[in-house]
Amino acid sequence: MKTKSFSFNAIVIIVFILSCYINSFAQEKGKAFEITTSTFDQFKIRYKFGNENRMFRISTTYLSVNTLNSANDPQNVDFRAGVGFGVEFPKKLIEKMSLIYGIEFNSNFFYQKQDSNNSFSVGAYGILGFRYHLNEVVQIGAEINPGIHYHHSKSDFNSGNSLGFGIENNRAEIVLGFSF
Repeated sequence: MKTKSFSFNAIVIIVFILSCYINSFAQEKGKAFEITTSTFDQFKIRYKFGNENRMFRISTTYLSVNTLNSANDPQNVDFRAGVGFGVEFPKKLIEKMSLIYGIEFNSNFFYQKQDSNNSFSVGAYGILGFRYHLNEVVQIGAEINPGIHYHHSKSDFNSGNSLGFGIENNRAEIVLGFSF
């Protein structure tokens, strides 16, 4: 599992270095690619398109498959996936810094073979953050996503539903973005 994290981190560093050397060929960029994290061991990928007044975003909220090999259960599988769709409105504060606000809708699915554990959630989240443009291509920032979500879970032993709202700890993210 450490190898997967190392491989992903190496790819992120290589993409960052390459993007620093890309020359801009247009004044206003209409597309962006972002990598976000809230824990530094799970990363999300986001693609954005639009114009300087409105950017649509498509995000992976989770994407992982783990096989947990142990003496007790060599066939245990842990699968997580999710996707989010939203719109954000950037407002320039100063020359290199922008305020970001908007809304995103997302859904997540979790499956674990052990105990037939399944869960599904859907939610609507606000977007509030900032981006600092290091140059025409690279930007860094942070955002929080307060919102409301519905969660359903079912396993061999129990099942349940819950409704939550507010800001969760995985909803405060650091963002590394690349415009093109």
